[in-house]
Parts: sequence; C-alpha cells; structure tokens
Amino acid sequence: MPKSLYLHVPFCPHICPYCDFHKMRRNENLVAAYLDKLEHNVLKLYERYPTKLNTIYIGGGTPAHLNDQELWRIVKIFDKTWGLTASEISFEADPLSFDKKRLEVFKDMGFNRLSIGLQSSQDNVLKFLGRLHNAKQGLQALDWALQAGFSVSADIIASARGQDLASDLESLAKTGVQHISVYSLTIEANTPFAFRNIKIDQDKAADDILLTKEILSSFNFKHYEVSNYAKTGFESKHNKNYWQGGYYLALGPGAVGFLPAKNYIGNRRANAHIKNWLVDTGQEDYFLDAEEYIYDLVYSALRTSEGLSFEQVYKLTGVDFMLRYEQLVKELVDLAMLELSQTHLYASQKGLLQINGIVKRFMDN
Repeated sequence: MPKSLYLHVPFCPHICPYCDFHKMRRNENLVAAYLDKLEHNVLKLYERYPTKLNTIYIGGGTPAHLNDQELWRIVKIFDKTWGLTASEISFEADPLSFDKKRLEVFKDMGFNRLSIGLQSSQDNVLKFLGRLHNAKQGLQALDWALQAGFSVSADIIASARGQDLASDLESLAKTGVQHISVYSLTIEANTPFAFRNIKIDQDKAADDILLTKEILSSFNFKHYEVSNYAKTGFESKHNKNYWQGGYYLALGPGAVGFLPAKNYIGNRRANAHIKNWLVDTGQEDYFLDAEEYIYDLVYSALRTSEGLSFEQVYKLTGVDFMLRYEQLVKELVDLAMLELSQTHLYASQKGLLQINGIVKRFMDN
C-alpha cells in the first residue's frame, strides 16, 4: 500500500520565467472549485487506500498563497480521512507568503517541515530569476521559520546569470537550515526564458555541481541525492520514497502518483491539468512492467547515496539484477562510472555527472 501522498496546489502569486510546473494565478471562483473538487477526490481516494501515511508533501505552485481559511479547509478535509499525523508533513512556501504570526498558524495546522523557495541570496540574481522577494526578505523568512521550530529546507538555483554560487551557498548554510536543494537552471520549452533564448553554460553547470558538494560538505551537509543535501537525520523522507521506487498517492491537478497495479509492477497515474481535472477527464495511466520499473529505479536510485538495492529490484520484479546486467555493470565499473557492493549499485561522482547516459546504456542493453 502507498505510504506517501503528494498534494498539488497550482496557484501562484507570480509566474517565474523559468518555471514549467502546472501553475496559474488565483481567482476566487477557481480556488473554490479546486477545493470542492479536492474534497471529493480525497474522500474517493481514501476509500481505496485507507492506509496510515508516513509522509505528506503539499507542493505547487505556492500552497502558502492560499489564505488561512482555504488552508484550514484542506486540513479539515484530511481530518475526515488520513489526518495530518504523518511523521513528515512538508509544505512549500514563498518567502513573502508568511510572517512570524502566520508560521504559528502553519504549526497549528500540523505542518512540520517547510520547503522555502529562496533561490538566491543575491538581489541581482533574484531579479534575473523574476523573484518578487529580495535577499534580505528571503534570509529573514528562513530565520523566522527556524525560530518557529520548523524543519526547514531551502532551494537554490545554480548557474544563473551573474551569480556568485559560493556566496549563495555559504550564506544559506550559515542560516542554520537543515536541508538544501540545489538545482541547475534549465531552460524548459514554452517558458519565458525559452522565448527570450536564455542560454546555460553547461560546463559551468557541471562545475557548479562539484562546487556545491565541496562547500556544503564543509558545513557538514550530507550529499544524499544529486541535487539534495541534508544535516544528519533531516533528509526528505518523502522524496526518498520516490527515489527508492516506492508507491505514493497523488491529489490535485497535474499531480503524478505511482500505484500498485494488477499484472504490472505499478501504474504511474498523471492527473489532468485543472480545466480537465475539475470535470474528471484527461487523466493518464502508464503501466510499468518489470523492465520499465528497473529503468526508472536505475535513474532515480543511482542519483542517491543509498544507491540501487538488488533486494528491492528482486522483491518487486523477480529479476536478479546482477544476473541480468552483469556485463554492463562490469563495464561501467571499469570506466569508474559505477561502484559495486554485494547488495547495492552506486553511481560514482563521475557517474553522477553522466547519469542520463548511464540510464540509456541500461535501456539499450
């Protein structure tokens, strides 16, 4: 049974030029329709999966862009079903979406982990990225959240124009946050950055990955996934379930879940965008067989410090991973792309920089 749940809230106060997530500006009628539909879907999904959840992640969009009354309605919807009693309940927020007083409201609602979109601690970079907050406001938001007792994760975007990444990382690490996600800026199709023909220096992007590990390691952050760093004990339990091939539920427009499926390893179910989601059309189901599941696990698990578990592969697929891929694994180990133990396969630092190529080798094998 799935033990994790992702809820997508698509509303944002502002559309950033690099973002290709399903999001939109709010209007009151649309928010009301979203909440009505969400309540219906929660009750329906709970009937099928009345299991105790270990993690809940409320992402977006900007969930904190909903007002307190709207958020309390979501809490009450969950109170009718799974409740907000999971050990890790993550909630995404923008630095301008809360103050000290509102943080206490978030705590009363049951959220215990905040994921805050800082993106940079430099005003020129924030302006380039189209962010509404400035550096002082962003760092103050982190300080408030830590003072309020939340486990805090903050995002940084690397490889941005005019950025001093070392300064960003050091400023963020010194705040005391327990988790840092560092994502290389990518130019996605049909975003304002794509229309402006913004280019990324790929060599610098690769160098930034190495620089990030060097600096954050000096502040005792563990590099536990290619883009994620945490103090011991503060790794994202929710994301680790994704990366290790676990099942998870999904609610909200554009959300994607991974569900058990008869005659298959699982069903990757993608909810439609909001127009179709409101009328129950456009949902897409993609059923994964053993081979497809293994490819997915190679891609996600090898990006983590835990690596790919042969036992996990055999448990769900019945495939002896090393028997099936022994020659390819030996070749990639000889090339210093992979590292091998008796129970797990890991990507080396060199392999992490070429993970897409490694996955393709397994798919072509």
